[in-house]
Amino acid sequence: MTKKRTEPSPCKGPPLPDDPRIIQLIRAIKGMESDLVRREAEKVGMKVGYRDILFHLSHGLDGCIQYDLVKRIGVRPSTISVALAGMEQEGIIKRTADDNDMRSVRVFLTQKGHQLHRAIHTAIDRTEELCLLGLSEDEVSLLKSMLIKIHENFSREEKRLEDIQIP
Repeated sequence: MTKKRTEPSPCKGPPLPDDPRIIQLIRAIKGMESDLVRREAEKVGMKVGYRDILFHLSHGLDGCIQYDLVKRIGVRPSTISVALAGMEQEGIIKRTADDNDMRSVRVFLTQKGHQLHRAIHTAIDRTEELCLLGLSEDEVSLLKSMLIKIHENFSREEKRLEDIQIP
């Protein structure tokens, strides 16, 4: 069992034990990163629920069928529908019926949506710079390769769990 630090940390993030587990560090860092990006997004007027949609539309899915967003993001169709309605009302996206299948709806970023994406991308760049302060190029490269391995480990386990047939 690890014990809590006795002196106050100079950081605002959640307190860590003296000898934190790797997973505790990952969780704490993810929480702080999400909070920083959320605050930056709010400064430019973006709601939390729009972030994943904006990301996917601006990274290859602009003009996709609405259901593709559901599959890619992994949420219920009603969740996407409500978020897209808000984004459309705010002028961030435009939805149109698919020319080949009138039952399907295509989702496009508007000029405002592209501007919002650029603003968020800048905030994410600043967050990454903050994250890597004080690390050498070699340390950044090593960190990146280790995080990729951790991601691959989790991805393999997710795939394994998906492949298990439940009777």
